[in-house]
Amino acid sequence: MTRLHGRVVVVSVDAADSALALAADGAAVVVVGPAEYAGRVVTDVERAGGRAAAFAGNLGREADRAALAEMLDELFGASVE
Repeated sequence: MTRLHGRVVVVSVDAADSALALAADGAAVVVVGPAEYAGRVVTDVERAGGRAAAFAGNLGREADRAALAEMLDELFGASVE
């Protein structure tokens, strides 16, 4: 079992290398940013055998943060701390 198995991490599209490393350690990764770029990072993670999802939004907006929390709960059963 990998070190981060069962964990969910949220990363920015700017942290593509980190997303790949976290997924390699077993984490499910949610990539936040513009849809086109987030989708590319998700594709890279999945091609490497990881589990990932994209969230197109701006976490500077309260509505987007609430939508991300709902998405995490729906996809992973994860609560935001």
